[in-house]
Amino acid sequence: MNKYKRFAFPYLVWMIILTIVPIILMLVLSFIQMEGFNLSSAKFSLSAFEKSFNRETIIAFSNSIKLATIATILCVIIGYPVAYIVSKLKIQNKFSFLLILILPMFTNMLLRVNTINRLLLPEGFLKNVFGISLNYSGTEFAVVLVMVVV
Repeated sequence: MNKYKRFAFPYLVWMIILTIVPIILMLVLSFIQMEGFNLSSAKFSLSAFEKSFNRETIIAFSNSIKLATIATILCVIIGYPVAYIVSKLKIQNKFSFLLILILPMFTNMLLRVNTINRLLLPEGFLKNVFGISLNYSGTEFAVVLVMVVV
């Protein structure tokens, strides 16, 4: 196994370049305040961390945690029964059934999010086809719905 160690070296180099270096740069930049890209005006500052404790930032963070918790609970409530039902199916080819369930996830995520947003607009597809006018776009319900679908 040791004779193959030399083949791992390029991957180690790329891992350091693409992960460790950006993390160090972000850490350094979080403690520096400068005007644009002018490095001569750079000085040590904790202003980035002061902004983290603004009232708006704390509210946004708590809303994110709340919506992520709701979406996680809904995914568990939906996902586990579906997985159990699929595992107990007595059909010949379960993989075809799984493919039908997973196939919509092959579409681009932005396309799915945009489609759901258009469905939830007041003058969207549902209004034109079924006469149902929804105005849920941008609400917490829409955010949780998109997070569960994605």
